[in-house]
Amino acid sequence: MIVLGLDPSEKRTGLALYDIEARLVLGSAVLSLDEALEVVRAGKAHEGGPVRLRPGVPVASWSSVVVERFRSQGVINSDIIRGIEASGMLYEAASSSCDSVRWIFRLDVCRALHVSGRGKDGQIIDRACEMHGGSRAEAKGKKAAPGPLYGVAGDAWQALGAVLATLEIDGVRR
Repeated sequence: MIVLGLDPSEKRTGLALYDIEARLVLGSAVLSLDEALEVVRAGKAHEGGPVRLRPGVPVASWSSVVVERFRSQGVINSDIIRGIEASGMLYEAASSSCDSVRWIFRLDVCRALHVSGRGKDGQIIDRACEMHGGSRAEAKGKKAAPGPLYGVAGDAWQALGAVLATLEIDGVRR
């Protein structure tokens, strides 16, 4: 089963395609909201498209989507409101192209991946790498020898974190 993780934002949206059985990322990207909506509506990523697929993967379709959801934590400004709107648009787009779409709050991602305190983005990256080989170098690999998390960068790490947390919550053993 392939799961698409989304870390929504009005300016840049992280995407990560994760193959549960193979335990590896098939592709990832950081796209504008409009580009991300196009990819989500298509229900698949293909070679040469905006999502960077790992070497040897010409096309990848997903059967499930996980969208990181915003939770109010104090003062709400216009950037947060636009992020909430982006999240809703991505959820709706995924609902039209996929049968299984879920929300996950960032707090639940952190809890499921045992991340706390400051620097949560870096801790989520470290935790994802630990779950896939130990060090960042082993988990990411190189072009000549791609690791299971090869190609993941920027906001796509948070999209991957949403997928991994959902699998932890559901008790899917990797």
